[in-house]
Amino acid sequence: MALRRAAPLTNTFLIISIFGFIISMYLVFPMTQITTESGPVSFDGTTWGFAFAFVFFCMFCAAMISMRRAAPDEQLRR
Repeated sequence: MALRRAAPLTNTFLIISIFGFIISMYLVFPMTQITTESGPVSFDGTTWGFAFAFVFFCMFCAAMISMRRAAPDEQLRR
């Protein structure tokens, strides 16, 4: 089985994945209720926090694979 080529991802992609994971775990995950002018609105922060954390974790994994397998010459040509 031949190894597949990985696309080179930018450093910004990695930073966004780290910050997104941290924000979703510490700010979105603990939320249970949002108060607005018209009154409290039910918000399930656990579900949304897990979903956002999962997406940002997948982004982080993709960035790690890109760092390990992608050819650096392709990124330097940009």
